[in-house]
Amino acid sequence: NEYYELATGISGVYTILDMEVESEYNFTTEYFDGRYVSGYPDDYSYHGNITVACSVPESGRVYAYSEVAYMRSLEVFYGESSMSISNTEPFVADLGLLEKGERVAISAEVNYMTDGPMTCAMLNHDKFQQAISILKERSFKEEYVNDDRIKGTVSAQKPQILVFSIPYDEGWTVLMDGKEVDVNALGEALISVVVPAGEHTIELKFKTVGLTTGIIISLVCLALLILLCLQKKLWPYVYRLLPGKIKAIVLEKSGFKITESVKKEPVFNQDELEILDELTNSVKEND
Repeated sequence: NEYYELATGISGVYTILDMEVESEYNFTTEYFDGRYVSGYPDDYSYHGNITVACSVPESGRVYAYSEVAYMRSLEVFYGESSMSISNTEPFVADLGLLEKGERVAISAEVNYMTDGPMTCAMLNHDKFQQAISILKERSFKEEYVNDDRIKGTVSAQKPQILVFSIPYDEGWTVLMDGKEVDVNALGEALISVVVPAGEHTIELKFKTVGLTTGIIISLVCLALLILLCLQKKLWPYVYRLLPGKIKAIVLEKSGFKITESVKKEPVFNQDELEILDELTNSVKEND
């Protein structure tokens, strides 16, 4: 209902049916308002069971919905049919077209204290068709589509909300006629933008949040690692490529500590070793 009302202005596409607690087994209901149940098993050694039911007020398409916490299993009974749900995930089930007065019941088996929606809803077909017609009028004509870029056009007779069937993510940027616009999360789920009247070119671009920052940090860390390796391990090999006097100046300015193990490196010739000895003595005097 929230989606259709926000996207099209049509409210009441679905009518929530008021359920009643039909039976309980090893279960105490603390709260039930016809749609939302809260309670707990009387004996936690065994599972509890609660069944809620209603009669269909008029002929039409009915849906069952449940999001009960700590649910072991769930069964839905409608007309002469039934279905079982063995997982604990929230679910919506299309029960099909039911006649006025037919019974619908939802039975949940729970292990612990639980709460959550447990109800049915009926589709208002006329309002649904009105909403779909409005959404079709606001259709987005795609010109280019790939994983991180979508481009197309839209025509609006008056200001409206354009909804994309794309999950909202902060990485999405929307350009309208070349200018960036605010991106909204319709129903905290789908990307939507406000479109003024007229013909407009819309472009969506996706860039992973934090990607640029991550690349910069990685490059800085790589540079520091290379610098550390040059100073601690590869320095003698780089040093050999320098002329003798420049080597001495570089060593002196860098504060490089000349040790006996360094002097034994095969990359140094006799003249260079003499320079190293002089620098070693100088470093010792300064220390």
